[in-house]
Amino acid sequence: MSKLIIIKVLFAFFMICLSGCKAKTTIKDSCGDGFLDPGEECDGVGDLTCASLGYYSTDLLPVCNPDCTLDTTVCGPRCGDSTIDAEHGEVCDSAQFGGQTCESLGYHGGTLACLADCTDYDRTQCENSGRCGDGIIQGEW
Repeated sequence: MSKLIIIKVLFAFFMICLSGCKAKTTIKDSCGDGFLDPGEECDGVGDLTCASLGYYSTDLLPVCNPDCTLDTTVCGPRCGDSTIDAEHGEVCDSAQFGGQTCESLGYHGGTLACLADCTDYDRTQCENSGRCGDGIIQGEW
């Protein structure tokens, strides 16, 4: 008989606890609910900073628009924005080489690229066979 009373008391306690719970659940994804849902770039900025997104600014925060797209225009320049920012140590950026080519760097041709951190040229695709100053007289290309 005492087991039955204990079970009833525990059941009543459990039901009281459940009725007091106010868990927030979402069934439908929606912008502005505080959760990053599929298709949203942001839903509130959270821990995002311009610096954490690869921008040179260390004290600015991006803006989460009402449609949950991220606005980084306040963040300023970064490597990969197709603008050479010499004040941040960039010598190239994406396909921008400041007028340089493999040929202007002393190679006989090829395709110049930019290193991932924009601090130097990637010369691995430049034609290295025969170049001006190698001590060998080359024929015309």
